[in-house]
Amino acid sequence: MKRAKWIPKVEYTSREDMIACLSGEDGDEDPEDLYAIGKYNEVEIAVVREDNKFGFESAGWADEDKIALFDCDTDMEVSSDEEADKIIGWWKDVASTIADALNKKGL
Repeated sequence: MKRAKWIPKVEYTSREDMIACLSGEDGDEDPEDLYAIGKYNEVEIAVVREDNKFGFESAGWADEDKIALFDCDTDMEVSSDEEADKIIGWWKDVASTIADALNKKGL
């Protein structure tokens, strides 16, 4: 039986999403604290079998049908947005490379 192919999963919460979440309807968050939020937060990079619905919906969980490569619960603590973009881009390339290799080998 042929197994479902591997797909890269790159998921994160953006700065804009974090600000909206922390600001809330009552707006009681200090605006100065919001400026310190990184561009990418709650990052998960993984390769997941395409038929693994739970693997795509969940974060921080892995098994034989989901291989977690990188996981960060808070912001990535980098010096600039450009550095954050570079790191996320590198991880996207790693996830794609691993997914391609697993698919090529039929694993």
